[in-house]
Amino acid sequence: MLRELDGRLQPLATTQSMGRVRITALEALASALNRAERVDEALAVQREVVALMEVHYASQPATRLLARSNLGAMLLSDNAAAEGVALLEEVDHDYVRLVGEATVQRAVVLNQLGIGYELLGDKARHLETLLLATQVAREAGGPENRFYLQIAVTTAQALTGAGRHDESARLLRDVLPALEARAAPGIDAVNYAYALGALGFAMLEAGGDRREAIAVLVRAEQAVLPHARDFMVVYDNAMRHLARALRESGGSTGMRRVLERYQALLDAEGIPDDSPWRRSLQRMREQAVAG
Repeated sequence: MLRELDGRLQPLATTQSMGRVRITALEALASALNRAERVDEALAVQREVVALMEVHYASQPATRLLARSNLGAMLLSDNAAAEGVALLEEVDHDYVRLVGEATVQRAVVLNQLGIGYELLGDKARHLETLLLATQVAREAGGPENRFYLQIAVTTAQALTGAGRHDESARLLRDVLPALEARAAPGIDAVNYAYALGALGFAMLEAGGDRREAIAVLVRAEQAVLPHARDFMVVYDNAMRHLARALRESGGSTGMRRVLERYQALLDAEGIPDDSPWRRSLQRMREQAVAG
C-alpha cells in the first residue's frame, strides 16, 4: 500500500511541498520494511529518502540528520557495520556542529554508534561511546529522561562485561529510583526489573555481599513477575542470578524454592518443553546438584 502511494506521489513531487510529502511516505515504507526484516528493501528505500532530503531540505542540514542516522542504523542490521559506523560517525560530527553537543538525538546516534563498534569487535570504543551517550543523554534530557534511564542500564551492563563492576553498580543505583518511580504497569515495570537484575549480577561479579544481592534479585523477580509471560528473558535473568546468589551463599532451601517458582510459572503459562526457558531451568537444576 505504501509503495503504491509512493507511485502515485512520484509524478506529483515536483514541488518542495509534494516532495516532502513523498519523503514522509517513503520513511514510513522504509520503517515498515525494516520491522518486517526485509532489510535490503528497507535500505534501498531509506537511501532514496536520504537522496530526496538533499533536494527538498537542501537549506536545512540539521533536518536531514535523522534520515541519515536511520540509514546508519539499518546498515548495522544488514551486516554492513563498517559502512554504518562510518556514516554514524559523520552524523555525530554534524550533530555537534549543527545542533550542539548535548541533545537527546545525539545520544541516540552515539548509542547506535556504540552498537556498531561492538559489531566490529572494538570493545574499547564500544564502551567509551556508550559512556559518552549516557553522559549526553543525562545532560540533555535530565536524570529522569526515559532514554537516559534505558541507555544507562545498557552501559552499566557493558561496564560489568569489562570487569568494572563497581562503576556498573554505581550507575545502576543512580538510575533505580527514577526507574522505580516510572514502574507503572507494562514496559516501565519491566525496565525497572531489568535494572535490578543487572545490579544483582554486577554485585555477584564483584564478589560483594550475597545477602544484599539476593534482596535486590528478589525485588527483580517480584517486579517482572506480572509481565513474565511476555518478557521471559528478563524473568530468566533475574531467576538465574538469584539461584546463583543463593547457591553461593549456601542457601539450598532458598534455591530449591526459586527452581520451584520457575517451574510453576512455566507450567502455568504453558511454556513448551523444548523452549529455551525450560532448558535454562534444567541448567539451573544441574548447577544446584553440582554445588
